Amino acid sequence: MKPIFCIITFLAVITWHLGAEESTRSDAEWSQWRGPNRDGVSHETGLLKSWPESGPNVLWRTPAKDGYSSIAISQGRLYTMETEWESELATCRLVSSGEKVWTFRTDAKFHNGTGDGPRSTPIVDGDRVFVLGASGKLYALDAKTGAELWKRDFMEEFGSNRPGWGFSASPIVEGDLLIVEVGGKDSSIIAFDKHNGNVVWETHKGGAGYSSPIAITFNEQRQLLFLTEGSLVSVSPTDGEIYWEYPWPGGINIATPIFIPPDKIFLSCSYDKGSVLLQMATVDGVPVAEMVWENKVMKNHFNSSVLLGDYLYGFDNGILKCITADTSVEQWKTRGFGKGALILADGHLIILGENGKLALAEATPEAYKEKGQIQILEGKCWTAPTLTDGRLYVRNQKEIVCVELKRYTPPPHVVGDWVGTWGVSGAPNAQQQLDCRVVASNSGQWQATFEGECGRPYKYTIEMLGRQAGNVVLFKGSADLGEADGGVYDWIGQASADKFVGFYTSRKYTGTFEMTRTSATEEQP
Repeated sequence: MKPIFCIITFLAVITWHLGAEESTRSDAEWSQWRGPNRDGVSHETGLLKSWPESGPNVLWRTPAKDGYSSIAISQGRLYTMETEWESELATCRLVSSGEKVWTFRTDAKFHNGTGDGPRSTPIVDGDRVFVLGASGKLYALDAKTGAELWKRDFMEEFGSNRPGWGFSASPIVEGDLLIVEVGGKDSSIIAFDKHNGNVVWETHKGGAGYSSPIAITFNEQRQLLFLTEGSLVSVSPTDGEIYWEYPWPGGINIATPIFIPPDKIFLSCSYDKGSVLLQMATVDGVPVAEMVWENKVMKNHFNSSVLLGDYLYGFDNGILKCITADTSVEQWKTRGFGKGALILADGHLIILGENGKLALAEATPEAYKEKGQIQILEGKCWTAPTLTDGRLYVRNQKEIVCVELKRYTPPPHVVGDWVGTWGVSGAPNAQQQLDCRVVASNSGQWQATFEGECGRPYKYTIEMLGRQAGNVVLFKGSADLGEADGGVYDWIGQASADKFVGFYTSRKYTGTFEMTRTSATEEQP
């Protein structure tokens, strides 16, 4: 075997298994604003019910500059919007590492006194992702590659006026339609054919608000609810017919409406506006919505409340509260998070304060019962968390952080020295000695340094990074050796307490290695 083949071949020993890891998570979806049902509720179970004093395990951190867009996750990939220099970007990353897969420039950077960058959250629908920039440019992109499929420009095409804090609403998909509040000169709500971007229907009049729509079913009738700049509007997703409209002027409508089955809707607004509970009915065959109660006990600013049973949990400006949904009676309140954000999972509130404090609290009307907290970020944190497959994703204006919320599995004891053999299938003198040393870093990773022989003694050093997956550490990588030496090699390795095995494969060659421990230390990430 050629020396160059020997050296880089082993750069190939480890992607298939981590590829399998990604595929096992393909069913863990948070593919749009506020999760599967756009209500801030996760249906995952088996999460930690309390955190150690040091907090849950941080899996990775990655830079992500200016932007308040939340994070959408689908099929092992993370989608959000951010900025770089003077460009607004849609970005895609791997959920396993935060490594960027692609970026797409959507517009020039949006500047604002309360914070720069985009506001809207991407929505993933099959093999497409839809993104809306702060200045009203809507794109359909290939979710895998980031290639542009179609584009609409609200300001140029529909005469829209950009809201003071930028276009912030997150689009919604209903069947073959992508529906969003455009705030156009003639129509404020428009449904686009999600396949080609053509306008299917348009309805309502008025400027664009900041709240994102939801879809509900009441009396077997599907409705889209848009909290516009001055009213809550119920719209038919089929043709844009307006079923009913409830005036809600004053304040700034930002928080998303909450549907309380079977027939109620909760709205909340800051700037001393307060909240209202509406009840839907059908009168003489006509859908209507009437007020049940209205007061100032809960004033959501830019982050929405969550519902569990008969109780709403949310931020009354800078005070976290629990109130009864049907009567608005306050059950408890606590401070310390500022104007934070929260989601609901496995009977618990996951709270991100605007100062970067992340906390876990039991979702109970009895009292605020905190089960752990950690300072996860610094600076302004106004973006709601995302949760899939036991992993929580939070961001600020500088970075994205991934936190493990499943039951804690101690790091595998893989640090130390290893020895074994490796070889290429079908090659002469295939089995050669291989030595390896594994060390732990302080970022939740392991680094493996290999030295090996290849037909004749040929010492070389190769470094690979590994990450914990349950009770093992997985290593992966790839290398392109060119057509003469077999093209692209994918490699994968798996280390447990007493065995380190792996293989590599290319169009032309395959090979394996196996090692056992010769020494160990207790040092762990």
